[in-house]
Amino acid sequence: MAAISNSIDSKSAALHVLLRQSIAFSLAVGGFLISMAIVIADVQSNITPSANDISVIVFTACFISVTRLINGHSTRKSASAIHWAFGTATALFIATWISMDPVSQQALMVWAVIIGCESAWWNRWRTTPGPACVESTFSTESPVEDQRMLITESWDETQSLPETEEAQPWEMDDTIQHWTRSRKANGIDQIEAWMYAEFEEGQQYQSVHIAFIPQFGELPQLISNQLDGPAATIKVGELRIYGARLECKLTSPATEQTQVMIHITVNGVMNEGAKAA
Repeated sequence: MAAISNSIDSKSAALHVLLRQSIAFSLAVGGFLISMAIVIADVQSNITPSANDISVIVFTACFISVTRLINGHSTRKSASAIHWAFGTATALFIATWISMDPVSQQALMVWAVIIGCESAWWNRWRTTPGPACVESTFSTESPVEDQRMLITESWDETQSLPETEEAQPWEMDDTIQHWTRSRKANGIDQIEAWMYAEFEEGQQYQSVHIAFIPQFGELPQLISNQLDGPAATIKVGELRIYGARLECKLTSPATEQTQVMIHITVNGVMNEGAKAA
């Protein structure tokens, strides 16, 4: 179910996302630079790396965990991978430095901890749903559930039901939303939907709120694009496991009452507990 309301906080939402990503990136770079500073200080002081430097590993691990938990899995994997890669580089740099001590008995333990933790983090990253390609969607998809929601303003009981095989839902004048949920062969749940963002004369901004029922177990991947209507820009203002908010902006204020047709594709793993309920 989606509800459309006036956009009054689109700028603040965009600033919130930018601030969160900036903090994550700053912490990742900061952790790397601080770790390097500690190593350089020890080298200049002729301090041999030893078991005491395991505290540096703990310090570095805290930075890595904080940055990854703050930003999580970005809607664009390439953007999120930047600070994840910084964390891995920092951990490997410190572990290599500690291993340079030929008498250190803790080197093997340090490497075991680093490899184990980074393998777990990157495995979680790898299993997070990514953008879906049109070609793979139709070749690997195995439908398990097809839900179509036709919301109408009025309906004549004597009127025959529309032939869905011959007419697409968006071709029906009284249909304002259409949702399809399915599951791919790899176990990823997918939601495809289209809806309208309505604009009054003189209006330029509009928010579209979307609810995921049941909700996803982890943050899903959402792709949006415009199907019809006047030229507009569509951005994901906020994305949660239970829903999302899209920000739609016309290139210029509407000269009359108009609509923008929005299409979304959401990929993720639905909450099994919510499904069973």
